Amino acid sequence: MTKKTIQKPENWQDFETLCKKLWGEIFEIPYEIKKNGKSGQAQHGVDISGKPKGEDKYVGIQCKSKDDYTDFKLTKSEIDTEIEKAKNFKPLLGTLIFATSANKDSKLEEYVRLKNEESEFKVLLFCWEDIADLIEENKNTHDWYVKNLMHKTKFDFRVLFNNFQNSIVLNPRLEKKITKYVYVEKTTEQILDEFRKKFDESRKQFDEIQKSLEETKEIKSSTFNIPQLFELDTINKSWVDFEVILENSGSEVLEDWFFTLTFKSGVQLLDDESTGSYMCNVSMANINRHDPRYINKEAKSISYNPVDKTVLVQKDYRHFKISVLVEKDAKEVLFDWELIARDYSKRGVEKIAIEPTYELIKVEEEVISKENEREEVKTDYYKVKK
Repeated sequence: MTKKTIQKPENWQDFETLCKKLWGEIFEIPYEIKKNGKSGQAQHGVDISGKPKGEDKYVGIQCKSKDDYTDFKLTKSEIDTEIEKAKNFKPLLGTLIFATSANKDSKLEEYVRLKNEESEFKVLLFCWEDIADLIEENKNTHDWYVKNLMHKTKFDFRVLFNNFQNSIVLNPRLEKKITKYVYVEKTTEQILDEFRKKFDESRKQFDEIQKSLEETKEIKSSTFNIPQLFELDTINKSWVDFEVILENSGSEVLEDWFFTLTFKSGVQLLDDESTGSYMCNVSMANINRHDPRYINKEAKSISYNPVDKTVLVQKDYRHFKISVLVEKDAKEVLFDWELIARDYSKRGVEKIAIEPTYELIKVEEEVISKENEREEVKTDYYKVKK
């Protein structure tokens, strides 16, 4: 498909999505570029915004193809109006781009060049022929757009979450330990007495560890290691579960399909169920021949390959549960996914927000001098004894 035959999108919504995809690739920020607000909200002359890689100021894109789409023409008064609106966008724009599905117009292009000279930010105009050139020059957008045109009325697929939601928030339980270091003046005898107590406690703990090691000599080192051994008496309550829903949202049957997802960030460990602790790298789902999931904990990936039903009819769906131990300081979970089917494939990226709940623990520790008094806050996984 050449630029002469690249079709315009059928409606303004698809045109706006195309602009977001295209300039996301041009700016090298495919996941950071955003549509500005939603229909009905004040947008200050900006439909899409993003900060190009390596630049300090935002670029705003005004997609002009919203009224009477097929015969739409951009006017000088509309340009003036949108520039005035864009002055109220926060933070101040570095560039305002007019992207239009209308064909090139030399008089309008001259007008925009003059507005660019007098405006406090750059003003650029891209008509459909310009956009078609950019589509050809940016491979990811080109491949995505051409495939989208070919399969628009036939195939489609989407990933949803719990109860068919587009987005969810994970609420792991974490421990927030506040340690207050205080100085307490003591006599020499008190200090010696405390030292003896601590020594006796340490000796007792050492004896218990030595006894445990002797009792587990027959256990192969490939199955257990020492850190795992001493975590067996605790349960990690920071694991969180959520459901992934795979829906055929198109008008054609998906045949011979399978699905994979790979966590890119935000996940420390992955399991097929909340075990409460990380035991080994073999998932029970991998052992169960009737389970369509294959879970690779080391790669943090899940493959879903239907065992009996390799056909997914229109509006039907499959679902499976995932348990993850999120990274303690992560704000979101990011994963890539891919669907491969006969005559169709699709890729996507999903983000899941993380909002932890905290179990507060306060501890006091003594220090040897007044100068060492301080307070420290540490976040960790929330573990309880069995």
